Amino acid sequence: MKRLAAYILIVIFTTISVVPAQESAEQEELAKKVKEMQKEVSKICGKDFKKDVPVGVKDTEELKKFILEEMEKKSSDEEIIKSQKVIEKFGLLQKGTDLKKIFVDVCTEQVAGLYDPEKKELFLMKGKGFGAGAAEDDMAAAHELTHALQDQYFDLLSFIRSVRNDDDESLAREALVEGEATLLGFRYVLLKGERFTRERADSALNKAPAIVRELLIFPYVRGALFCQQILRRSGWKGFDSAFENPPLSTEQILHPEKYFETTDYPTALKMPELLKQFEGDWQLLDTNSLGEFVISVLVSQFLTAGDAKKASEGWDGDKYQALEEKKTGKIVIAWVSTWDTKEDAQEFAKLYASVLAKKYNKKSEAAHNASFIFISGDSELACVESCGTEVIVVDSVSKAQLEKIRPELLKTVKVISNEQKLDEFAKQPFSVPAPPAEESKKEPQKKPEHEREF
Repeated sequence: MKRLAAYILIVIFTTISVVPAQESAEQEELAKKVKEMQKEVSKICGKDFKKDVPVGVKDTEELKKFILEEMEKKSSDEEIIKSQKVIEKFGLLQKGTDLKKIFVDVCTEQVAGLYDPEKKELFLMKGKGFGAGAAEDDMAAAHELTHALQDQYFDLLSFIRSVRNDDDESLAREALVEGEATLLGFRYVLLKGERFTRERADSALNKAPAIVRELLIFPYVRGALFCQQILRRSGWKGFDSAFENPPLSTEQILHPEKYFETTDYPTALKMPELLKQFEGDWQLLDTNSLGEFVISVLVSQFLTAGDAKKASEGWDGDKYQALEEKKTGKIVIAWVSTWDTKEDAQEFAKLYASVLAKKYNKKSEAAHNASFIFISGDSELACVESCGTEVIVVDSVSKAQLEKIRPELLKTVKVISNEQKLDEFAKQPFSVPAPPAEESKKEPQKKPEHEREF
């Protein structure tokens, strides 16, 4: 995992290499059926397969072993550890969570079929897709055949991998890929009048941390809703244009009108390198973008669903750097975001200050246009500062470090038609107030029952 949890999802669901299944009568029967299904899939979407797709069958143990091997090949343990540290620091994951095991369990349980864009092969899972029932068989096969068709026309590997260091845009593309496949799979089984069996309520997916669950579900559910708009406006032919001009952010997936009507291009932010501002042995864990969807998931861990919606809507772009002091393991988050309006920025700043206050069980102190959470006096604090349509967040630094980092963050550039530095920030008064003289010891706040545990 290299870029938050989204990286693992992309690795597992779009780059798995298939180990050829043994020849059997069962496989021959399946291959014949899938070949017939290709004709039906082509008829639905109005696009012919350029060549037949090889198909195989695997059982659960083979899949589990294979997923572990692929994860080890695609992501080193060091990369997984780094990304998990960042997720934990944001508050999206509880410390000590075995993220690797969770992903293996969820994928082993949920994967009913896979298409490999490297070897151009497809396989279905015996008992979960193939052999699970007519609807499950057909849904899985039609879904994966859609991926094969997408690959033959648009090269899925290039389509996904062309986005670097931007989880938000990658997730938006994933939503287009999975959304179309989900709609076509449903269309196929509905035309045949088939019914699905009921899913277990105690599944590994339902038990997974919210960030894992939400990132996994988003491309299928939200992606399908977005792709319904493509169908409504242009029919299946509209997907050709969508792949040629893919959505650029989860904001566009969540608000299709920002893609179809008035295109809302996200603003790219170019941050200066911050490593040189830290004395001692520090390393950069990650630099990336969260985007509207992940920001909403993050805020919902600490506040209400309504607050999460208010905090994330109006997003226009963001970039963060996560840095770690190697000796102590201390992690610093430096995060810059830009918003559609001044009011959107102020809303986010206000609510995110509340997020940090809850995360550290401390009171938020206001000074000028900034909020401060004194985690441990001057030695460790967090700052949320808003100015115009921009917001700066610095989490877990000393007062002296903040005074060095903030001027550097003001050099962040908004890449629009021309480069604009965050000059307005520099014009605003800024000073860190003294921490409260005495900090009363408080009992950790209990989460309301409606909030999800993770």
